Amino acid sequence: MEDELASHTWQFSPVEVARMLSPKTPIGGIEVAGGLLSLDQYDCVADGPIFQDTLNNVVTRLRNDNKPIPHSLDHHDLVAFLTECVAACHDALDERQVTPLRQDRWFKGLGFTVNDILVTSLGESVPFRSDIADGLGLSPPGDGALHWGPLDGESSHRVVLVVETGGSWKETVSQAAGSARRSFGGSQVRSFVPVLAFNRVSQALRFLIFHHGGVTASEPCSITEPGGSKEAMRMFLALAFWSTPVGTGFTPSFTDTEYALPADCLGKTYMVAVVNEVLSRSPRVCGRMTLVSRLHLLRNSPADGGPFQRHVLTAC
Repeated sequence: MEDELASHTWQFSPVEVARMLSPKTPIGGIEVAGGLLSLDQYDCVADGPIFQDTLNNVVTRLRNDNKPIPHSLDHHDLVAFLTECVAACHDALDERQVTPLRQDRWFKGLGFTVNDILVTSLGESVPFRSDIADGLGLSPPGDGALHWGPLDGESSHRVVLVVETGGSWKETVSQAAGSARRSFGGSQVRSFVPVLAFNRVSQALRFLIFHHGGVTASEPCSITEPGGSKEAMRMFLALAFWSTPVGTGFTPSFTDTEYALPADCLGKTYMVAVVNEVLSRSPRVCGRMTLVSRLHLLRNSPADGGPFQRHVLTAC
């Protein structure tokens, strides 16, 4: 993983990383240069007064509740700390009735756990390299199997945010890259994968965003110091505002099992095709992550209700 990442690493302040992670909309009237917008050309939720007021509320809640600080090397202490952070963010948003409401938040059922075995999306039992993971709907934490991707016919919890711990940042980021690669492999429609990295020596937390250009990391936040703890909460709160798959790094036009293919030259209608067989995949963090699938076009597309001739497509 070190060779794959090479020099494709960037570091930003927690404020900038929170802006990257938070929902955002393009600022009106801005001319797009080359089809791309910079971060400053978006209105980011993390810049607004509601976000700032809620962040202060979160910090106050954790201070008043005497949040558990994982001074030991026990992963269970860190699980308790992370669980408390997520709960404080959701409770603060609920108190102010901030949208999205809890039932519409992507991470509303987020629970952390310490696991030894993880079942991949390919149905293979492999050693779980990650120290801590979380899944949606874990109640109580640690209940039920965890999976990198969806499995047909099985009731399971899908890993959405991995936590890696280590004694040095080089060690921890390398481990995190391996987990990110597995996440991409379990769901190759993702454009980025968030991973938390915790340094046991400095007691500092980083948010890592793995994408196909490399990894974007926050500066380390010491969770034993008030300033660092607040900056870590800032990034947790940005995640709490996620409400759509697009905002979490998933592509809106296709999933791991279905594709929405254009049905006209204007792109106003589409037809649905299901994945019949995965012919080739190359899970990676950096560079092209080629996925070749054989698709089966449905006879009746729910998009326009019209009949379509049944045939097999091969799409890359």
